[in-house]
Amino acid sequence: MLNLFWKCVLLIPLMILLAGCDGEAQVESNQSAAEGSAEVEESAEQQEPAPAPEEVKLTKATWEEVMEATKSHPGKVVVLDVWSTSCQPCLREFPNLVALSEKYPEQVVCLSCSTDYIGISSKPPKYYEEQVRKFLSAQNAKFDNYLCTEAADEIFLKIDLASIPAVYVFGPEGELVERFDNDEQKYGDEFTYEEHILPKVKSLLETTE
Repeated sequence: MLNLFWKCVLLIPLMILLAGCDGEAQVESNQSAAEGSAEVEESAEQQEPAPAPEEVKLTKATWEEVMEATKSHPGKVVVLDVWSTSCQPCLREFPNLVALSEKYPEQVVCLSCSTDYIGISSKPPKYYEEQVRKFLSAQNAKFDNYLCTEAADEIFLKIDLASIPAVYVFGPEGELVERFDNDEQKYGDEFTYEEHILPKVKSLLETTE
């Protein structure tokens, strides 16, 4: 009985010591979690918020006016994306236009031209403005965007384009370097920014350095 008593006495300090170690480990774990959470919050704060739909740079313009806009950036590579909210390949690739504008903010000017207006008198260009703005806002498209005031079919006929998506790449002198489209399957099933447009832009930037 006496031996059991002394065994209990000796075990008490050991149990206290172990409890202290566990407590320290828990404190360290809580501190690490708090620091990680603070880093995430700080990173989120550093990211610029996307513009509200009403703050998106969206201008109604004719096709000729859009083309003039591409020439107003001398010395820079200009990328014009022709798209619409009803074109799934357009919507799929649009985030890559935004990424391109963020990758080369000083060297490349990115523009977009929506061809949502299809010429129905009861649905003028203004009718499509809200849905276009919402999409551009969600994509964080802070560059200049245009909503074409000419019917899509008329534009495609004028520029000899079967259908969108289409991306125009202009050189620093304002010259058209290449138009990417899927009309003749020149780029396989369909062109992409990663495989086709970005390499073209990079090569243009290298020649202008």
